[in-house]
Formats: sequence, C-alpha cells, structure tokens
Amino acid sequence: MRPRDHIPSIIILALLTVFLSLPALRYGYLLEDYKYLRSYSLSEVARTFVSHWEPTLEETKGYRPLHSVQYAFFHRLIGGGAVANHLLATALMVSGVLLLYLLALRCSGEIRPAFWAAFLYPCLGMNAWQISWLVNRQHLLQINFSLLALLFFDRHLRSRKAGPWLLAFLCFLLNLLLKEEAATLPLILGAYGLLITGSQFRRLLKGLLPFFLALAAFTVVRTAVVKDLPAFNHHPPPLPLAPGIVIREYGRAVLSTLVQTCGVHDPGNEDFPIYGGGLSRDRDYLAAGALAALILLGLGTGGAGRAVDRKTLAFGASVVLLGSLLVAVWYRNNRLYISSIGVALIGGVLMGGAFRSLEQAEGDLRRRMAAGAAAACFLAYLGLNLLSFFELQDALRPDGRLARIWDIWAYDEYAPWMKPEQTAILRNRILSRPDLAAPVEKTPRLAEELGKAGARLSGELARRDPARAGDPVYNQEALHLLSRAVILDPRAAEARNALGALLFRQGQLTGAIDQFTEAVRLRPDFAEARANLDRALGTTNYAN
Repeated sequence: MRPRDHIPSIIILALLTVFLSLPALRYGYLLEDYKYLRSYSLSEVARTFVSHWEPTLEETKGYRPLHSVQYAFFHRLIGGGAVANHLLATALMVSGVLLLYLLALRCSGEIRPAFWAAFLYPCLGMNAWQISWLVNRQHLLQINFSLLALLFFDRHLRSRKAGPWLLAFLCFLLNLLLKEEAATLPLILGAYGLLITGSQFRRLLKGLLPFFLALAAFTVVRTAVVKDLPAFNHHPPPLPLAPGIVIREYGRAVLSTLVQTCGVHDPGNEDFPIYGGGLSRDRDYLAAGALAALILLGLGTGGAGRAVDRKTLAFGASVVLLGSLLVAVWYRNNRLYISSIGVALIGGVLMGGAFRSLEQAEGDLRRRMAAGAAAACFLAYLGLNLLSFFELQDALRPDGRLARIWDIWAYDEYAPWMKPEQTAILRNRILSRPDLAAPVEKTPRLAEELGKAGARLSGELARRDPARAGDPVYNQEALHLLSRAVILDPRAAEARNALGALLFRQGQLTGAIDQFTEAVRLRPDFAEARANLDRALGTTNYAN
C-alpha cells in the first residue's frame, strides 16, 4: 500500500468525527466543567502528586496527579473559553480515531477493515460523553495514550528496538497517572503480542515486566495516598467484593460495551443516567441482535477466513474482556472508551470480510446474500448506536435534560468553589428554564451579581482575543448574563452600559445606543455611559 492510498480514508474519518462533534461546540460548560476548567497554581498542581486528585475532596477518592496537570496545561495554552475547549476535544477525538485506524491497519493489513473499525468507533453511543462533555477530556487523552502505547509496542515487537518500547512505556505511565482505567493496559499489550505479532511468551513477558512493576508501584503509592481519606462520593456505592456481585457487574460492563444503545435511559430518573446500560429498551435488543447476526453471518461467509482476521477478532474480544475489568469495579457507561476499541476492531474486520466475500463470491448467490446481510447488520448496528449517540448528545446541550438536572445539582454542590462569573452563569441557566422550580431567588441583588459577572466576562473575553470581540458565539454567555440582569432589574444602569458596550463591539449600533441612552437617563452622572453613547452616536453619524 502506498501512503496516498490512505488519504481518502483519513479525510472521511476526520470529517465524520468533526461532524459528530459540531453540535457540542455551542454547549458551553456542564456540571464539573466549572470546577476543573480553570487556572491552577503551581502548589495546587504539585499537591495532587501527594494527595487526593481533586482539590475540593468532593469526588470519589483516587490518585490521578496528571488530572490537574492536563487541566492547568491546556488552560494556559488555550484559556478557559468553552468553544476553544470543545475544539480541543474534537481534535483529540480525531487523533484517537486516526490512531485506531493505524492500529487496525497493523492488525488486519488491509485498508477496508481498518477504515470500518475507525468509522464505527466514534459512532458508538457512549462516546457522546467523551465528545460532548468537556470534563471527560482525560478520557480522550487516555484513548490516545492507549493507542499510541499499542502502536509503539507493536513497533518494538517487530523491530526489537528499545526506542519504541521506551515510548510505549512512557505512554503507559502518562495514561496511568491520568486515571486508573489504564491499569489493564499491560494485559492488553500482552494479548496484542501473543495474538497479533505471535511473539514468544518469555520474550513478551520480559518486555512487559517493567509495566507490571510500575503498576505495582502505582498501586502502593495510591493506597498510601487515599487510605485515610473519607469517601465523599457514593454515586454509586462501592462495589461489594462478593464473587456473585463481581461476576454480575463484570457481565454488565461487557454487555454495555457490546450494546451501547441505552441513550438517556429511564426518563423518570432524576439522578444519574450515567449508570444505566445493558438490555433495557427495544433498541438495545435490536442492537444486540444486529451484532450477534453480524458475527454469525461474518464468520459463516468467510469474513474471518484469513488467519490475520481471526487474530484481529481474537484481539478485539480480548480488549473487550480486559478493558471491562476496571469498569466493573465502579461502573459508569462513560468509561467504556477502552473496551470499545475491541468492539470497533471486531466490527471492522467483519465488515471488511463481508465486502471481500461479495467480491469473491461472483457465482455463489447464497454466499453473496449472506455477505450482504452481514453488511446490513453492521449498518443497522451502526445506525442504532448513532440514534443513541445523538439522543445522549442532545440531552447534554445547555437546555437538555441531563444539563437541566445537573445544573441544579451543581448549583447546590459546587457553587461554593466556583468563580463569581461561573456561579452567575449557572444561576442564569437555571433561571432561564421556566419548567424548573428554580432554587435561585430573583432579587435586585441577583441582578447586580449577574450584571457584574457579565461585564467581567465580556471584558476578559475582549482582552483575551480582541479579534473575536465581536463574535456573538464567543460572547454568548456574557450576553445572556447582561440581558438577564436587565430583565431582572430594568433600573440597573451598570448592566445596561455593559450590555451596550458588548452590543457595540458586535456591530449592533441601534441596540447599543438604546442601552447607553437608558443608562444615562437612569444615572445622569454616569460619565462612562455618556462617553460610550457619544462614541456610538459618532459611529452612527459616520456610517450614515
């Protein structure tokens, strides 16, 4: 294969991922985004290396020092703007999809199965969490680090060079310090070496020994750091280690990886739909049936006729089984991103085999029909996942069902740790929803707080990126805050002046003049508002 043979696949996969991410670009912040997407002091970052990963001790105890490092790094790099952070999430997802394409290519040796594996992965229903919720950025980083570790380890096994092994080990360490889900990566690397490259067990074990030693050291440090910490978060309660319960939860994790179509389950649930999964709706049974039929038809029509296809299928199944181990310990359906790599590999190989069977079985009508049915099952499975993906993504929009539930929850739980403008944004979102019993009291004091927060936010955005000072999307939150402040208290001259300044930067001269005029009428001695009015009137005269 020539490098240019991959260009169409790469372009299509990148465009698909961007398309799936587009709605989230306007979503702003949700729930814990307020708490984590901010600036960090050096001492605050350093403390997470010797203490709990989360400064307010509100989340489940754990040891994740790179959690704060990546937030601090990216905040310094791109700032705290929601759109910029969503664009970063999109870029990370695109890179993860393309890395999966390369991994599937190394496994199968053909473009077609690699393309369909990478095509399926971002469409899996539960990946809407990673694409749409900014706080899940560490999951996107883990996807990239895991795939990079596999690719570097593959290079090491094939070339026997130390450089790729060192890079694979580094990716593993970064992954492990981000989140505990990386603990199963050495096992996945071992499965890759045995099934894909056919490495000798003794040589493979020698290469993986430092990985397991690092994992043991991490476990010791983690135990020492968190042993005296109270368990603040019980969503869900800790898993009892009774064998029957462990087996049940592991089965649920595997099933939820294979069938990711639950979407926003249980419309009456006002707690955390993040804990649902498995077979609970008709759509789940259809997806399970489509996947089962795809596997049976794909195997029956020779879709796994090549030895390399059988090895890739076995490795994909291993990733599903191994990646589900830690998910079972504390189940959440937004943590299926590693085990989902296995589902994508299985689907990609079977879809590629179906196309190969269609091409080869020219005179065999039965085989062609079976191969066509296998392809139809793959597309049905893909389509059902996309339905769940968009349902979940829609629920995460600023006025969506999950955002609506969690904004009130976040207001009660997180407001003490938020910056004033973040608290004001959250209050404003709650106030804008007449279907909720808003816990925010509508008083002139609230209007003053919203107005001040809107003015601060507007000024900060204008200083951070002067070229985008007139972009309505960039200033959306500030505009909402100032508009709400004026509605709550029509006599708020400061809010009207700040709203007029924002409208003026956006080129809405008539609206700006109206706000400046009203501010001057309310406070004749308001020199700043009078100067802004004179400037706006001068601009209008010049334009005329």
